[in-house]
Amino acid sequence: MVSVVRARKQGFAHRYTFERFTARYAYLIKGREAPDAVCTPAYLEHLKVATPPAGERRDCVTILAMMVADEVLAPDGWAVGTGKVFLKEEQQQQLEIAREIALIREITEQLRDAISRSDVTALESAIAGALQVQLQDDLVGEAQQLLSLLQARAKATAALQSAIDARDLPALEIALAMALKISFVDELVQRAQHLASQLVEQQKATRALADALQSNELDSLKAALAAAVRAGLNTGIVKEVERRVQALDQVAQLDAQLQRESDGLNLALLTELLQTAEDVAHQTPAVQRARQRRSDLLETVRVQDALGTALLDMTSAEACTEVEQMPLIASNCTDYI
Repeated sequence: MVSVVRARKQGFAHRYTFERFTARYAYLIKGREAPDAVCTPAYLEHLKVATPPAGERRDCVTILAMMVADEVLAPDGWAVGTGKVFLKEEQQQQLEIAREIALIREITEQLRDAISRSDVTALESAIAGALQVQLQDDLVGEAQQLLSLLQARAKATAALQSAIDARDLPALEIALAMALKISFVDELVQRAQHLASQLVEQQKATRALADALQSNELDSLKAALAAAVRAGLNTGIVKEVERRVQALDQVAQLDAQLQRESDGLNLALLTELLQTAEDVAHQTPAVQRARQRRSDLLETVRVQDALGTALLDMTSAEACTEVEQMPLIASNCTDYI
C-alpha cells in the first residue's frame, strides 16, 4: 500500500499487473523481433540485468522499450516494479493511442482478408472488432454487405438442399425465390430448378393419368402413360394405368379376333373366343356379332346334319328298291328297311 501511495505521489497514476499489461499491449509488437540494441539498455535500467529470465516482467519491459524505439512512447514517465507496471497519465495516453492505431490497422487487415476470402466467420469477427473500435471506413460497410449476402446464400442453400431432399415442390419454389432475390446461381440452384420442373411435369402427368383412368379410353391412357414416363413418374397410379392399358389391349385384340372370325366359318375358334369374352365379362358389339355368327353357324351345322341324314335315308330307300328286283337278297333288304 505504501508503494502504491508513493507511486501516485510521483505522478504514476496508472498501474497494471504484468498479466494485464501484456494482455492489453502485447500485440503492439506482435510478429516483431526484439532487437538487443533496443531491449538490453532497458533491461539493465529497469531489471538491473542484461539478459533477464523469460517471463511477464521481461515481456513488459520489451514492449515498453520497443514503443520508445518507435517514438510512440516517451523514454521516461513509466517504471517497472516487482509486480506491476506504473505509467504517468501522458504515457498511458500514448500507449492507448498506439493501441488504438494498431487495433485499427489490424482490424482493417482482418476486414480485407475476410472480404477477399468471403469467409463468414472471419467477416463476423472483423466487423465486431471494427464496431468495437468505432472504425469509420468504407471497408466496414463493404464487409457488412458481403456478410449479409453470404448469410442469405447460406440460408438459401440450406433451404434448397432441404427441399431437394424432400422433393417438396412448394418448398423448392420458395427456396428458388430466395436464391433469385439475391441473384444466387450455382450447381445446387440448377439442380433445384431441374427438379422443380420435373415435379411440375409429374403433377401434370398424375392428373392426366387420373383423368384417363376415369375415361377408360385406351388412347387417352396410353398418351397419359407416355407423358408420365417422360416426366420420370413412377408411382402407384402409373402401375394401375399400365395394368389397365394391358387389359384394354387384350380386350382390343379379342375384339379384333372376334371381328375376324365372325366373317369366317371356324365355329370351334369362334366358340373359344366367346368363352374367353365371357370369362372376362366382356360385352361389346363385336361380342354380340360373334354370338349371332355362332348361332348362324350352329344353325347351318344343324341344317347340314339334317340334310345329311335325310340324304342318307333317301339313298337307303332307293337302294332297297333296286334290291327288291334281286330275288336272292330281297328278304335281307326288306329286313334292313
